[in-house]
Amino acid sequence: MKVLVVSGIFPPDIGGPATHAADLSDELRERGHTVSVMSYDDAFRPIVRDDVVRFPRSWPWPVRTVVAIAWLARAARRFDIVYATGLGPVAVLGARLARRPIVLKVVGDPVWERGARLGLVGESFDAFQNASLRGVRLRLMRWVRNWSLRHTTVVVTPSEYLSQHVQHWTGRDDVVTVPNGARCSATRSEPDENADGSLRLLYVGRLVAHKRVDVLVRAVARCDGVRLEVAGDGPELHRLQELSRRENTDDRVRFVGRLSHDAVARRMTAADALVLASSYEGLPHVVVEALVCGTPVIATEAGGVTEVVHHGVNGLLIRSATPEAFAATFAELEREAVREDLRRGAAATGAEWHFDRCADRLEALMHRAASERPHVVVIAKSRTSVPPRPDDVTKYRINARHVRTTVVCPARPAGLYRPGGATVVGLPGCTVPVIGTAMFYTVAPVVALGLACGRRRTAITCQSPYEGFGVVALATLVPHRWRPRVQIELHGDWRTATRTYGSHRRRFLSPAADRIAVWALRRADRVRCVSDALGQLAREAGYRGPLDRHVAFSDYDAFMQDPPVPPPEAPHAVFVGALELHKAPDLLLDAWSDVVKAHPTAQLTLVGAGSLEQQLRSRARDDELEGTAHVVAPMSRAQLAELFDRSSCLVLPSLTEGLGRVVLEAMARGRPVVASAVGGIVELVVEGTTGRLVPPGDAGLLAAAIIETLNDRDRARAMGHAARCRALAWDPLRDYELGIARLGAWISA
Repeated sequence: MKVLVVSGIFPPDIGGPATHAADLSDELRERGHTVSVMSYDDAFRPIVRDDVVRFPRSWPWPVRTVVAIAWLARAARRFDIVYATGLGPVAVLGARLARRPIVLKVVGDPVWERGARLGLVGESFDAFQNASLRGVRLRLMRWVRNWSLRHTTVVVTPSEYLSQHVQHWTGRDDVVTVPNGARCSATRSEPDENADGSLRLLYVGRLVAHKRVDVLVRAVARCDGVRLEVAGDGPELHRLQELSRRENTDDRVRFVGRLSHDAVARRMTAADALVLASSYEGLPHVVVEALVCGTPVIATEAGGVTEVVHHGVNGLLIRSATPEAFAATFAELEREAVREDLRRGAAATGAEWHFDRCADRLEALMHRAASERPHVVVIAKSRTSVPPRPDDVTKYRINARHVRTTVVCPARPAGLYRPGGATVVGLPGCTVPVIGTAMFYTVAPVVALGLACGRRRTAITCQSPYEGFGVVALATLVPHRWRPRVQIELHGDWRTATRTYGSHRRRFLSPAADRIAVWALRRADRVRCVSDALGQLAREAGYRGPLDRHVAFSDYDAFMQDPPVPPPEAPHAVFVGALELHKAPDLLLDAWSDVVKAHPTAQLTLVGAGSLEQQLRSRARDDELEGTAHVVAPMSRAQLAELFDRSSCLVLPSLTEGLGRVVLEAMARGRPVVASAVGGIVELVVEGTTGRLVPPGDAGLLAAAIIETLNDRDRARAMGHAARCRALAWDPLRDYELGIARLGAWISA
């Protein structure tokens, strides 16, 4: 694997990112990978030496940024992957221009840090995360930060604390936590015989305000017999030196400047403790290095520090970062027994943090990101949920094991989202349905083709022939060698869209809509359908290409996990579905009048919403049905499972149906199904074994089947048991994943 490492600092620079970049580069080379590095330097001209390219920090910010991006856009093409531990926006934009995957390590909030340096931020790190940003500069920095994180292939943080913040900034739920690792070649040194017995403390890091080194200096001033070495440089150096003079600690506080990594390791092993008073930390690399060297850590409870340092085990944590609190802790550490216990704890913890473990995780992530999975661009008319529903996240995570998924769909608010490793391009909607529909069918195909054209191993999936029409039509204008393949999905009979939904005036569109759908189907490269009946319908429309039978995603855990309960004594039927003409709930109420005559105490619950809702509610209040039929709003899966447990059977009188997911849900709860013999329902319900099948549109036969099911409770119980067994034999998540695997194989072929 060829890896390009990008870091804002690199040895001889000091600091966690510089050390990490150097350690990772060395480790990857030792494992046989080819590694080059791009970084900045204090020189006045670019330097190219030993596979390290450096650009001058002295150049004006716009100049060095443009030059670095341009270099990356050209050079990254020679590599399999880009790994960045700094210069996030530069690295991400350069990698995207080079069309290379990128792993970006986030070690802090660059907006807060830069804002604090410029005097634009006065809040603490945690307070800043929920503060409303003032000024254009901060808003622009936040936008750049979030854009780069959203367009990164993999985001890595060293702590769960930072992962949660990155998720908050971006909406990504695929942030990976890879704890820092450290190399430490030095061995613990014995106390110098000529030493005065003082407690030896070490600070390593940048000298900036939020590190609060001044607290450490003032704490030393309050303790006799304590010495502090400060290794590092930064804008606070002169102020801290002046403070040390005022506090009369010149002889016990030494500012040793920037040191090499080996020099820091030698001082680390000689110190009694590493000390940090930071107000904010992601997970300081120097803390891990100290533990690997067997050196205890004294630190504030800041950020990810508490994930590594455990009070009284491998260090001491201070809740209040005051000189008095640190002075009291120093006094406790002066006891030899305390130091020995903490050293043993630090050494034991450090054994778990050696760099090879960190490198193992990062190497695996880079291998996965560099492996070019097939890419599917999905066009869906249905609006995505923001934030994403748990089902969506689970579905996208299954997809991610086989394909890279980009979804183009309406969203509120519009924007770019990354649920479960997928990329969702949320298009703006419109409150006027006709205008919103026209906007979607005009814009979505253009966006999808823009994402897919000219890219290897990429296909477009359209969730109905109507989404497919715009894509297929526009694709004919694209040169053949750049044209992506197009798959059209069939989740139901497309002809119902203009005949059984919404206003009756939609029916006038039926002839044109039918021709559009058939035209798109015939020109699709592949058709994927949820039932054999829909596959036959595609063949009848003239499609002659490959057909794939694919189960739509659904998680049945809420219906499968608990054993079914016996049906109730009182007869109770349930309908679940859209309250639209094609589901025929009005026909069910016609049939229910006959059912009530045979079973006056029978109850019917209709669960759903749609254009027929008010009409159905009004009919349920008629004299012959009042008190026996009830229309309720859609409910959660858990609530629906409870409703099935209180019911005798499911009734689904659809005029057309793709597969009927609710049929499988009712069967999972051990309930027989009375349904129309249409579409995929006949593939789920076995007449007389797991339920009853009746011709569609016949209220009399429907009523007779319901009455027979309610009359014979023993037979209904037997059909419910057989339905449960059939549902248990069905593994929808496995079948869904197998379908995605077949999709990936088709794209790659």
